Amino acid sequence: MYTTIPMTRFLKILIIAIPLVIVQEMLYAQTLIKEVPFIVASPFLEPDGRRLSIVVADSFCINLGKVSGGTKGAAVYVLEKRGLDLNVAWQVTLQVGRQENFSELFVAGDTLSVFSVLHDLKRRKASLKVYQFHLKTGDRLQETILLENNVPSWQDAYGKGQVLAKMEDFVRSGSSHQSLTPVQYAYQISFSPSGSKVAATFFDYSKTTLLLQVHVFDGRLKLLHQGAIPVDGGFLYVGGFVNDRGDYFILNTGKEGAIAAIRYNLATRKSQFLLVSPSSTARIDFQLEVLDNDRILVRSLAERGGELAGVMFTTFNFADEKVEEIVYLDVNAIVDSLSLDRSTLSGLAHYKQVYYIDIGNQSQVLVLEKRNYIAPGFLYGETQALTPAIQGVRRAQVEAGSAMILCIGPEKKIKWVNFIEKNQTAIANEGFFGIGILADVRQDQVQLIFEDKGTIHYRTLQIADGAEVVDGVLGSTDQVTLLRPYCHWLANDVFIMAGKRGFSGRSSLIRKYLIN
Repeated sequence: MYTTIPMTRFLKILIIAIPLVIVQEMLYAQTLIKEVPFIVASPFLEPDGRRLSIVVADSFCINLGKVSGGTKGAAVYVLEKRGLDLNVAWQVTLQVGRQENFSELFVAGDTLSVFSVLHDLKRRKASLKVYQFHLKTGDRLQETILLENNVPSWQDAYGKGQVLAKMEDFVRSGSSHQSLTPVQYAYQISFSPSGSKVAATFFDYSKTTLLLQVHVFDGRLKLLHQGAIPVDGGFLYVGGFVNDRGDYFILNTGKEGAIAAIRYNLATRKSQFLLVSPSSTARIDFQLEVLDNDRILVRSLAERGGELAGVMFTTFNFADEKVEEIVYLDVNAIVDSLSLDRSTLSGLAHYKQVYYIDIGNQSQVLVLEKRNYIAPGFLYGETQALTPAIQGVRRAQVEAGSAMILCIGPEKKIKWVNFIEKNQTAIANEGFFGIGILADVRQDQVQLIFEDKGTIHYRTLQIADGAEVVDGVLGSTDQVTLLRPYCHWLANDVFIMAGKRGFSGRSSLIRKYLIN
């Protein structure tokens, strides 16, 4: 089901938009420009959450795909540079052992860096490794261990700060893949807005206070600063991010939804602390964006009674040492005011932020999607702490359900809301690798790709009012299943789509579409 709900002139738009869409659908279509074999050839793919594909300057793609290997033992990957004409410029083979897991791709100048995490359980050591290649030729430049950390025994302590467990943590910790990094061996990697700084964070759980071992590098991965930052007792660490100056921002959440933002200077050891008070609604699904060297934006969802109640935007200004702005959008009230049938919407529980797109003119598009993790005998919660107790193979599945697209105007109000009713499930071993909505904004239109009932759909919506412009089909899931990390929208109405062939998934393809 598909529903558009403009916030003004609702009935008038409803009457006028229907014939307009009929006319436009005759004018717009998709054209398959090219289809070629793709590198992914293993049916045993690790869960998503890793960066496996990037588009550089709208000119070419860098892809890292698994070509052989199961859930145990060694695996073989292919790293490639592929032009937007889908022709391969170069390919490199990478073989990794059962205790190594690729995590990030990063480009600085003419150097491509591929990050991986090694977990040596016998020696109780964690390592952050980087492979570097010449971006133009694919020549190997070097392989080096960037960081190495001992992993002492976990220590619990009353009131100790903890790390918030996110859905991808539950997916990875319950997977049968031996290559996936256990909780105590993980590194978090973040990049500054310009890519001039890289931060790597290791979590030391062995003391009575949770410590973040933070290292900040320049774009060439030369170490600039390092330090140990404690997480205050009673707080859950959500994430850490670096700005272009090399300062480290920390986002914590406290009891009843308090939000704490900290800026830490690793060179001077000075810090600033800003706080948003607790709320009567539960705050979940925190996302942090570095706006500039002094300001960060934190997006979060508010729930009441386990259902979505609103979206909250909080801007922290560390130059002025204040919470600059708090905007709360009451999504629940919009649904009620329009008398929408909640059963038709499948309720408002389990929504997560999947895309936040700045469209200029102080306006944004926010895409929410129902996402859930279900495992018999295992309780998944939005505010659980990350502990060794969640580690263990589970028979679980993930769900990607209905999507909600919100357009937010410059006056910080919701201009329109759009619902897409759908439902997908997958075994949790692959996470959301092949299910879930894809979204982007190009030329004043929201572009959406999603699967439902065995069909790959694409739709485009007008930014002005949310009216549907295009409603088409890209194929059947009997023929191909989306590989979401390798799908990209490009300039000039081009969409690159990768997918697994057939049921076994032992081969894949990549397609170039023109959607106009």
